[in-house]
Amino acid sequence: MYFSVIHHIEDRDLWDKNLAEYDEADVPTGYSNPISYIAADHTRAYCLWTGPSIEGLRSWLDAATSAARNEYWEVDPTAEGTVGLPD
Repeated sequence: MYFSVIHHIEDRDLWDKNLAEYDEADVPTGYSNPISYIAADHTRAYCLWTGPSIEGLRSWLDAATSAARNEYWEVDPTAEGTVGLPD
């Protein structure tokens, strides 16, 4: 499954600290983050995740990105207009 996450960054200094402490080894088994980018003004970030469930990702990611309010949704890879998903 693909999941989109928009991180609404509420504390930039803490966000930078969260990113500095990020370690791929800590990501729950079965999840990966093939695409991510941060807005030029550092108020938002976007991540595309793959994994078995949103809830399994949410419980870990909300703690790992405590500087942001996170918005999650499942991606429909077959929907008209969905393009560019990694293989």
